Amino acid sequence: MTVTGFGNDATMVGVLEVLDLESGEVQLLDSHGPRTLGMALGARGEVLATGGHDGVLRVGSVSGEPPHVFFGHDGPIPEVAVDPRGRWVASGGQDATIRVWPMPEGPPFHTLPYEELLDRLRAVTNLRVVPDEQSANGYRIEIGPFPGWAEVPEW
Repeated sequence: MTVTGFGNDATMVGVLEVLDLESGEVQLLDSHGPRTLGMALGARGEVLATGGHDGVLRVGSVSGEPPHVFFGHDGPIPEVAVDPRGRWVASGGQDATIRVWPMPEGPPFHTLPYEELLDRLRAVTNLRVVPDEQSANGYRIEIGPFPGWAEVPEW
């Protein structure tokens, strides 16, 4: 498996394609968006990580399912690397930062059913949205204790 990209100018990939080296079959990969700068393929050729012009890192299957999205860079991400063991993804942004992310597992948060998404978010934060009649929008954010996990969530 290999991934190629081409675009209208030298600074931006407009289209990503996955080429199966054994069969010669080419598949368009539009799940990572139209403005990709950096990209890296995992060692087994099954996972693609891309850095976008929008400052978002996307990590997902080369088969085209929705990728996991990682926010944190303040600007384009031209450099992306995947750990050879598939445990980490690194991204280098034009904001002069390098970020190292754990390789995601399971379905992306934004594709989960609403209740499952809320359950996962509750498991990783001590912030809660609670009703507040005094607030302009009727809610406020409450910060509670976060003692850690008794058991690390398995997603």
